[in-house]
Amino acid sequence: VNEAYIKRDSLYYLPGDIAGMNGIEKAYEKELRGEKGMKYIQKDIKLRNVGPYKNGELDKEVVSGKDLTLTIDYDLQRIAEEMLVNKRGAIVALDPNNGEILALATGPDIDPNLFTGPNKTKNIYQLQVDSMNMPMFDRSIQAAYPPGSPFKLMTALTAYQMKVINDSTKFTCRGGFPYGGRKIGCHCGTFWPIGMEKAIEKSCNNYFSQTYLKIVNKYPGNPSKSVDEWKEIMNSFGAGVFMNNDLAVGVKGLIPSGALYEKRYGKKWRPIQAVFNGMGQGEILMTPLQMANFTAAIANEGWYFTPHIVKAIDGKPNPDQRFKEKKQTMVEKKYFSVVKKGMFDVFTSGTARMLKSKDFTQLGKTGTAQVPQGKDNSIFVLAAPADKPKIVVVSVIEHAGFGATWAG
Repeated sequence: VNEAYIKRDSLYYLPGDIAGMNGIEKAYEKELRGEKGMKYIQKDIKLRNVGPYKNGELDKEVVSGKDLTLTIDYDLQRIAEEMLVNKRGAIVALDPNNGEILALATGPDIDPNLFTGPNKTKNIYQLQVDSMNMPMFDRSIQAAYPPGSPFKLMTALTAYQMKVINDSTKFTCRGGFPYGGRKIGCHCGTFWPIGMEKAIEKSCNNYFSQTYLKIVNKYPGNPSKSVDEWKEIMNSFGAGVFMNNDLAVGVKGLIPSGALYEKRYGKKWRPIQAVFNGMGQGEILMTPLQMANFTAAIANEGWYFTPHIVKAIDGKPNPDQRFKEKKQTMVEKKYFSVVKKGMFDVFTSGTARMLKSKDFTQLGKTGTAQVPQGKDNSIFVLAAPADKPKIVVVSVIEHAGFGATWAG
């Protein structure tokens, strides 16, 4: 600990003490550090020990630190880390029934042996300056990505909740969405009017662009008010906000407000200028953990528990009340059924039909997010089994192409 750290808790720390500086050791420092002991010793005029003071009545025994039991499933974590070898990206798995994190893997990984031995200083320096692979950067909770097509599920739910569409709303694609004399291309293959369920199954860019325009046009002449209402619903899913969990680091991503567009385009900005948000592009940024959380909320039809990584402390359930409170989203339960049906059809006849399992039913969504640095990011979200999900999985693989390939 340095001087600044000691000042934060000067009643406990002294120069020379050690403390957890990252990860779970940082988040649970007080539980892990235990309590210092204290002995009062009598000394004579020459400062020689002459026995305990008051027969040791004021002495305090050392209390060992507490053991932490993680929510991580060892086998799932091992598989996830093996899948990320030689890749940049992240895999997150949650139990949607209680918010426990079953796997939290990032790639490329780091060999712990690099932090020991005579070359550790050199090794750590090389890890820190590797700006391409960024191995010290935990992509599962620190990297904010455009979520791509999985975000269309959120666009759908918000549009229902804001009452700008209903089950009878249909749009005709014709190969994409016209935009400023150009076209946002689409490969859904539907040239006839389709509704929400089919749009999710085929991942129709036109449908969700048209839907997002309806969201932003809810209050004619005041797109900022519409966007702020949309943002509030997004925040209720844990998007665009800090998740207040027991992980020491993380970012809140970005769900833009009306003020952002007013600053960029002026007070009279046009709804079409935000249309890419409907497809999970534009200004939208989310961490893989946030993507897993909104998928869990959809699987549960509107509620979730805050994701957390410590299951028990000294063998007793984690007492932190943050992880016992069921959080309710702002979307009514009745709107989730059509979205979940579309997610089911993704595996039966949609963009992930080649990934359909014979062992269990699935809900999911593929995603391909364009990024300026190169090839598209590959993204995939899954909940299974479909009727009573026990697991949610999110995979993000950087610059890997279509969501159904590497991420799927």
